[in-house]
Amino acid sequence: MKTCLLCIIGFVLFAGNLSAQTLLGTIVNKKGEPVPNSTIYIHELARGIAADDSGQFRMTLHEGAYTFEFRSLGYETLTKPITIGRSGASVRIELEEKTYLLEEVLVHPDRNAKDPAYRIMRKAIAYAPHYRYQVKEYTSEAYIKGTFTIDKIPALLKRSVKVNNENVDINTLIGKPMIVESENQVRFLSPDTYHQKVVALKTSVPKEFNMNKGLNTLTSSIYNEQFGGQISPLSMNAFTYYTFRLEDTGVVGDQTLYIIHVIPKKKSADLLSGYIHILSNTWNVYIADLTSKELGITMHYRINYHEVKPAVFLPTTYDLSMKMNTMGIKASGRYYASIQYNSVVLNSSAAISQRQVSKIAGKAASPNRPQRIKQLEELAQKEKITDKEARKMAKLMTD
Repeated sequence: MKTCLLCIIGFVLFAGNLSAQTLLGTIVNKKGEPVPNSTIYIHELARGIAADDSGQFRMTLHEGAYTFEFRSLGYETLTKPITIGRSGASVRIELEEKTYLLEEVLVHPDRNAKDPAYRIMRKAIAYAPHYRYQVKEYTSEAYIKGTFTIDKIPALLKRSVKVNNENVDINTLIGKPMIVESENQVRFLSPDTYHQKVVALKTSVPKEFNMNKGLNTLTSSIYNEQFGGQISPLSMNAFTYYTFRLEDTGVVGDQTLYIIHVIPKKKSADLLSGYIHILSNTWNVYIADLTSKELGITMHYRINYHEVKPAVFLPTTYDLSMKMNTMGIKASGRYYASIQYNSVVLNSSAAISQRQVSKIAGKAASPNRPQRIKQLEELAQKEKITDKEARKMAKLMTD
């Protein structure tokens, strides 16, 4: 009996050592001012989280050493090792303002020359099919937290609404921030099938004001022809619908970061506007900062992508804001989603291997390579790619 009791005590102590510890942090600039809307990525866990408007974040982790990446628009990305001990940890992260290189890059003797954004976007669009089919399947956990506020509602709609299956007088909700929290399990199967299961849900938002439209981006890929219901800037027909302009450039590791302004050619609910950040060697999306407008509802998405496996870039954090001004209803909402990838299985039949994709743009064509790969490398070496060549690259990647 005594031996059994000692075993139980030992097990409890051992389990206690394995229990999660708390990491508290604040992200500030060099002046000590909070950096709002920053994102944090933990390399060992393939997990992203978002800081709040005050630059603060909180998470639970098991004891151990982790590599953190801190990112915010307008600031240099910071990679920092942090060790979590038995008593947890508290950190203060300082980010430096980003230095842009636009003036050094944009030197054009011909004023009538097309904006260099078109060359960049042709390559990114040509690589989109690879990233679309690169992953065969993955499983992930999504943690979503947000607030929603109804500011005004017409008398015609002032009635009882359902909140957690209970009738609530909507007048009591006007002007009060309502909270929603959910934990979801997501399974993706190539090419575009998503199975989502809500594990836990806590909400005070009436079902009549659900955010399903905005949260559709969690089960959508920017590399598809359609993204969240709109035409993607990486669609093969993107040049028909969008104008592109190179706004800024920066440096991420050994790659140049291109910040491309996405401008719809006409007002349409089917089109997006904003910015897309593209890396120069791998031609993948680094950040998508896009807005859609439809029937008085404006949705703004800021999505961060990280390398969850070598040369595999997937979204890790979502920052979604919404403004509604339609049919006498005024409302607004803000949602954050943090993603952790539990498993990522690559498609062995993908057109190009992950190693080839990361090197193809910077390596000369080899006569010993397969003809298809050789053609891709030759096209990728070109400074200017025509629309026809971009379509050819996409076809070579998916054949």
